Amino acid sequence: AQCRRMLDLDADPTHIDAALKVIEPIAGYVHDLPGLRSPGSSDGFATLVFAILGQQRSVSAARTLASRIAARASGVNERLQPFPTPAEIAETDLSDIGLTRRTAETIYAVAALFDGRTNELTPGADRDEIRKELVAVKGIGPWTANYIAMRALGHPDIFLAGDLVADRSADSLGLTSELIATASPWRSYLTHHLWAASASLKAAA
Repeated sequence: AQCRRMLDLDADPTHIDAALKVIEPIAGYVHDLPGLRSPGSSDGFATLVFAILGQQRSVSAARTLASRIAARASGVNERLQPFPTPAEIAETDLSDIGLTRRTAETIYAVAALFDGRTNELTPGADRDEIRKELVAVKGIGPWTANYIAMRALGHPDIFLAGDLVADRSADSLGLTSELIATASPWRSYLTHHLWAASASLKAAA
């Protein structure tokens, strides 16, 4: 079941593609990349921490910091190891590993919030309630909350407004907010198509 959620195997790509193809600016990209899915997460809490680390940082830098957190929490510097639980994060000194104080405080805050509740960072949870709780944490805004709703909670209808790549692709294609709204209830898949289209749009610019 977890693998099915991670790979989005319960989605109906034919139905989703048909719905997105009626939106003219993105139709060609959907045609060229049929069956694009919206992958889930094997560890919602780890995904949340990674999203926090990715704020104002490259993916590569966020991965490096996540590895440092895991190594500091476990005391073992191994390439592959489980990400620490909220309780383990709470007991871990996150100083001197490259985090700003604000980022460390945000990570400690979400660790406290989801200690004993990581099962709520999975599909089937109350998506609206989780997003409300997240944006109430200092250092977390709508982008992070919506990213978690899409990746960890399996929300199919998230347009990731404020995402640099998605917004840039939408602007390049002339996708207005009105057109984006017509992609509902499949706006998460639209977001993935905009990410996928980014490279070709940049090359054509």
